[in-house]
Formats: sequence, C-alpha cells, structure tokens
Amino acid sequence: MPVLFDATRSSHPNPRRAITRYEWDVDGRAGYEGFGSFYTYAYPELGNYVANLRITDDAGRIATATVNINASLGNVAPLARIASP
Repeated sequence: MPVLFDATRSSHPNPRRAITRYEWDVDGRAGYEGFGSFYTYAYPELGNYVANLRITDDAGRIATATVNINASLGNVAPLARIASP
C-alpha cells in the first residue's frame, strides 16, 4: 500500500528565507531515497517503520522531522461487492 508523505506545511520562520530541498528517508535503510515536498513510497511488508524528513534552506541550514508509520491491513481501503440475485 503506497503512503503519500507531505512536507508542504514545513516553513521557515524568516520570511526572507526559503526551503530549497526536501529529502525523505522512509525505508529504514541508511540514506535519503526520496526528494521533493511530496513523496510516495510503497512499503513491501507490513510492520512499523520510521520516516524521516530533512529540509534545507537557502542558507544551507537544516531541520528534521520524524514520524512513525504502521503499515498494516488497517490501511487498506474496503472492498465493495454486489451479490448477484
């Protein structure tokens, strides 16, 4: 099941500065595999994961955020079926 990560609510407290880079590490392995304010990742197995976001501003300063992800069957959409008469 794909998960859409959204960093568009990230901001800079100084209105003269801008966020220039968004990096995502969501697969539990070293390194950032996703880039951009939106990133979609499909977890290959059910389980608990940690997703990390790193943003960089136009002066090279960084900030990070972390969220826990529970990839479970509860995240799957329901199935609609109509029985034949």
